Amino acid sequence: MENRTRRIATVSAFAALYAALRFIPFSVVIGSPGAFFSFSDFLPLLYGILLGPYLGVLSVAIGTYVSFALARPPIFPEFLPFEFLPAAVNVLIVGFIFSRKKRNSILIFSLILLAFGLHPFTLHLVPISTFGTSITFPFYWLHLVAIVLLASPLVDKFVKRFRGKRTGTLLSGMILFAFIGTMSQHITGAFLTEISKGNIARVLDLQGFSALWRIVFVAYPFERAIITLASALLGAAVLRSLNTTLFKQDIETNKPHDDLRGNK
Repeated sequence: MENRTRRIATVSAFAALYAALRFIPFSVVIGSPGAFFSFSDFLPLLYGILLGPYLGVLSVAIGTYVSFALARPPIFPEFLPFEFLPAAVNVLIVGFIFSRKKRNSILIFSLILLAFGLHPFTLHLVPISTFGTSITFPFYWLHLVAIVLLASPLVDKFVKRFRGKRTGTLLSGMILFAFIGTMSQHITGAFLTEISKGNIARVLDLQGFSALWRIVFVAYPFERAIITLASALLGAAVLRSLNTTLFKQDIETNKPHDDLRGNK
């Protein structure tokens, strides 16, 4: 009973924070007039680390629905019940990494990227003109970089070294995990955009998506760089301030973050 009460309290607190930050915009959503990305996009990294994949996703889902109840405009009106999915995928990816289940993270990320790649509205190659010559570049090149990093030993190395003793080591690891998480969130959002605006609402056709993805291709690396850096700085600051012995023990012993997840 005590553990259950602790879990409910933890999820409630983190859901409330997530809902509140969803009202603070930091960037517009290209192709969705009136919609905006919010400061809540800086939280999934921290939720995945501290809460784990399941309580973290639950906090994001509840926080999203609470924000709707408080009249926060949705990004995907046509796909309203599932708007929490992009951030939830971010939490899952990071949460599984820190639960020593990296294969789950690789599988989830790969399947979503594959689904996006197979969708008929996806623009695979974007033409770029430089110095009088034109080359084509994969739209999802940065997502492929993220998957390669996720599958690399670098992730395991940082998880093992994640002690919080040196700011440089902590921040470098947070940047890596934030980048992987936010790229998984971005490709999930792109896939939902194709489903909601292409298959459900039918406000965009193949030509419309081609124009949209060309614009997004230029903007998303800068947007994701901001989210990566902000998430990493926030995460490093919170973990340094908490200075949790429990957290460091979790990494060393490969156990869940018991205090925040409501276990003993």
